[in-house]
Amino acid sequence: MVVDLFLYFTVYSFMGWIMETAFASITQKKFINRGFLIGPFTPIYGFGAIMIIQSSTWIGNMFGNYYISLLMCIVISTLLVTALEFITGYALEKVFNAKWWDYSNNMMNLKGYICLSYSLLWGLLAFLLIQVVHPLITQFIYLIPVSAKRYITALLAVYFLVDTYKSVISTLNLRKAIINHANLSESKYKDIIIKYKRIFLAFPRLLISIESVLSREVRSILNGGINRIKVKIRTDFKFEEEYKDCINDLISHEITRSMKNYKHHGDVNCLEHSLYVSYISYKICKKLGMDYRSAARGGLLHDFYLYDWHIEKPYKGLHGFVHPDIALQNADKFFSLNSIEKDIIKKHMWPLTVKPPRYKESFVVLMIDKYCAFMEIIKFGRRKKVKRLKEIFDI
Repeated sequence: MVVDLFLYFTVYSFMGWIMETAFASITQKKFINRGFLIGPFTPIYGFGAIMIIQSSTWIGNMFGNYYISLLMCIVISTLLVTALEFITGYALEKVFNAKWWDYSNNMMNLKGYICLSYSLLWGLLAFLLIQVVHPLITQFIYLIPVSAKRYITALLAVYFLVDTYKSVISTLNLRKAIINHANLSESKYKDIIIKYKRIFLAFPRLLISIESVLSREVRSILNGGINRIKVKIRTDFKFEEEYKDCINDLISHEITRSMKNYKHHGDVNCLEHSLYVSYISYKICKKLGMDYRSAARGGLLHDFYLYDWHIEKPYKGLHGFVHPDIALQNADKFFSLNSIEKDIIKKHMWPLTVKPPRYKESFVVLMIDKYCAFMEIIKFGRRKKVKRLKEIFDI
């Protein structure tokens, strides 16, 4: 029971992050990691979902009439999640001395932490959760073997502890730097602001909470720093012979090119997705001094399972759990792989694969894969860059 609740918490935290990030990215026309944590989770959604699930069970046992039970559940869930939002907003402001969101301009708000319109939204989401989403998630969680659930829960618990610790420390360090900026050298102060720019991008209200002079300074540093970073890492897709050398034997093979016949995310096929994951992983690993050749090759073959998972099920088990092993078997059959490339293919769906990646290159490909999948699902950006890659390799 506890294990299942923790998995529900994780799933709904991830779904909440997707909603928040998609909204922020679309409105600002660039990718924004909209969450307090570094990873793709927004815990307030996870906690809210657990409160709704537990209260719906409790209310269902109290009322015999289905419609009365549903109505009471939505009302109580709305009140509980609204209270959670108020407590979270209040606590964050007290700890970090800054407001992370502010509904002061919204009708019928309470100290800017909560307002009527968002409370009604929570009620709507509670209804959808109870009636549509949770029954599907329950079926999915039920299919996971009990032993696998325990391993996944343990790994996720460690992850959340580490991520929460690092996120809190990062925010406290940022707050300390801004408050004591007069005691820091200009270069060090700028480095700290740029280092933690994600927090400002995710929660722009923090800039308003800072004293006006400091706010202008931080904005100036962020604008200049972000522009420098954009110039530094801009993917202009000027053809690089080195990248072609990394994957030429793979991409020129007929079996690799057959991946374009399999639908993947939305209207993106498997080869387009894999090629873009490969290229971005190559660029990042090259900049970080990692084995960029293995990252490029492993990234290209990470989804080398060679079937359309939307309509075919040639193997037993859920696609998300079994396709990494299938991809590795196929890749091993046609190509010579080193240990890093094998690990990238086999572990790219971690934590579903239970065993974590062994190499830092595997973690890079894993994260890039999730990022690209998300952007493809919401149909946001990257189309021109993928088209350019296809032209380079005559696909």
